[in-house]
Amino acid sequence: MDSNIGKIRLDFQILDSGDPRVILVSDFSEWLVIEDMPAYLYVTPPSMEEAIVRVFNKNATNGLNSLNLGLSCGEELENLEDGIWNIKVRGGKNGERIVEKYYLKKDELQIELDKVWVKLGIEYDIFDREVRDYLLYIVGFLEAASAQIRQGDVPKAKEFFKLAQNKMEAFKECKNCI
Repeated sequence: MDSNIGKIRLDFQILDSGDPRVILVSDFSEWLVIEDMPAYLYVTPPSMEEAIVRVFNKNATNGLNSLNLGLSCGEELENLEDGIWNIKVRGGKNGERIVEKYYLKKDELQIELDKVWVKLGIEYDIFDREVRDYLLYIVGFLEAASAQIRQGDVPKAKEFFKLAQNKMEAFKECKNCI
């Protein structure tokens, strides 16, 4: 019996690398009869309207960075923009099979938040309740943005993420916060 018979199912997962320079897209598709046809990755960063198109490596993890997306001027990897990324995989005859997902990239904001938590000295139970609560609001907005992405509500996710960014910016501008 031919192992290429069955239902074609495109699927991928966006893996959190924790590295602000990298997005990982891992393929979990059942390509079957379209295994030998080309597949493409359409990546739209938060501040762009047009997708960047790359060849999609099937049955593999595709690493995206500023160099291979053409977002860098030099030869060094740069941080990829925080915000909501739209990622699509297209395959099959004329790209007729499509799966699309949104990804909330928040690595740079998380790194800033991590630095503040460490500076606060929470591990020694020495903290200012007001500062802690302020930081917890930021964490809450980030969690709400992630939840909205998982639920498919991109406008709400953008709203919560913007609130988290604004709160973090306000905190960084505060001279007496820590």
